[in-house]
Amino acid sequence: MAKLTRIANFRLLFLLASLALLFTTACWAGAVRAPFDEDGSYRATGDSASGGWAPYSAGKSGYGAGRIGPYDGAQGVHVGATGTASGVPDLAIVNLGVESIEDTASEARSKAAEAMASVMAVLMEAGIEDRDIQTQYFNISPRYQSVRVTECGEEQEGVTQLGGDGENCITRWEQELTGYSVSNHVSVNVRELDQAGTIIDQVTAAAGDLVRVNGVSFTIEDIDPLREQARNEAMGKLQENAEELAELAGVGLGRLVHLQESTAYIEPFQTVFARNQFLAAAEADTSISVGELDVSISVSGVYLITEMDAE
Repeated sequence: MAKLTRIANFRLLFLLASLALLFTTACWAGAVRAPFDEDGSYRATGDSASGGWAPYSAGKSGYGAGRIGPYDGAQGVHVGATGTASGVPDLAIVNLGVESIEDTASEARSKAAEAMASVMAVLMEAGIEDRDIQTQYFNISPRYQSVRVTECGEEQEGVTQLGGDGENCITRWEQELTGYSVSNHVSVNVRELDQAGTIIDQVTAAAGDLVRVNGVSFTIEDIDPLREQARNEAMGKLQENAEELAELAGVGLGRLVHLQESTAYIEPFQTVFARNQFLAAAEADTSISVGELDVSISVSGVYLITEMDAE
């Protein structure tokens, strides 16, 4: 009898649990369905002040048009655009230095130090401030050359050659130390652009054959105004491209749901290699052309697709 009672109680508990589960599922389904109309479009359940989603007014096209609905990141009109703004550089960056090659490291370092002191004196005289001079590279390294060595004597294992006198000879290549090289290079910001060529000429005359001029580049210190101009142009083109694609496809253009920006700073680079003997033969000053710099902003976005309004 007790066993039958326990079975009956278990069946009753199972029935009550099943009913509770069905009730919970029905309530959840109703809550999920509530924000959508019969046609599947979203229906706001509150206003923005109370924390709900406010309804979005549909327009024929353009940013913000169409109904608000779920977005999974794949559907929509994917477009991209680039805006560009140009400006004249206001800063020249000259990469220069000295290189000395001597039999010993001490001699090479001493000659390089003397030449670099002459270079720094020229920069100071030209009015270049300490904050505009930065060491980029300093190196002391041995120099080697490959030397062919031939040894003749008794027959040995390995690659052998028979000499003219009948002896067995072995020829191999060895690395022979020939001296040491010391390099010291700096980056110099020249704020008066018309000084760049003159500084190169004076540095070359001061350091002689030890001078190395690795290149001249240009930049604009305050790039923000050009970046803003390029961004505005890019956003305008993005909207135009989206509207054109939607019109060609015969669909309505909804709101912008994804936007990404990337910046490309296009910097023309001019390299000037200077040697004392070359400049003496040319008997002319070094000419540096500034040109213009372009700042480009690229944007990409995704717009929702909506149904076209009836005419």
